[in-house]
Amino acid sequence: MYNLDVYVDKVGAPSAKIRPLEMQRDWMHDSTYNCDPIGMANTLGYGIYFDEDISFIWNGSRGEGATGILGSEHVWVGRGEGTVSFVTNLIFRTDENTSVLTMPVPNQSIEGAEVLSTILSTSLFTGVFSVVWKLDTPDKEYFVPAGTNIACILPISLGAIQDSTVNIKNTEPPFKRIQDGVEYITYLKGLNAKGIRPRMYKKAIDHTGQTIGKHEVAKIKLHVNYEEDIKNGR
Repeated sequence: MYNLDVYVDKVGAPSAKIRPLEMQRDWMHDSTYNCDPIGMANTLGYGIYFDEDISFIWNGSRGEGATGILGSEHVWVGRGEGTVSFVTNLIFRTDENTSVLTMPVPNQSIEGAEVLSTILSTSLFTGVFSVVWKLDTPDKEYFVPAGTNIACILPISLGAIQDSTVNIKNTEPPFKRIQDGVEYITYLKGLNAKGIRPRMYKKAIDHTGQTIGKHEVAKIKLHVNYEEDIKNGR
């Protein structure tokens, strides 16, 4: 569990909002939601969004940044290299053992743009937090509807993953194979053909109903507390 304190740079000025990511994606359908690994990844992090529509255009010059049209107060036009920087009006603060990873919203694409991933040491950086998109389509008016997540942030501990090691073993695994076994797959296909969602992976069971392990967490739970809500007891 991590704590991330968020302050406002200019009180009263429009600011970005933060919320836990939801599982839903516009491109996904019912069968996609059957994949628990995708659903879990969809909720990994917080979405950054604005309550106002934003649009901008870039002329294709690497020496120039995008020019804001709608919501131009949220767009910094001084950045070059075919990028646009969203000004959130927010300042992040954590302890020294916590950093903030900015990355694309999991399993959500942006037409003509890519969120630049960054890792920010938020125990020492006191500037306004920004989100940067790399653009690839000149003379295109990019439109970001109000409420659209422009990026995902995730508090992480770099110390916790420091010196992690991947061990490549040139041997067959010493444990029993389950999910790609013939019996498991046959049973799963049979249930799917009947429109039954067995959720065996989610339940951590095999085709006989036997427990085969345990998930680290069953569901990712993230929270956002707004100071006004706390004061008013909500």
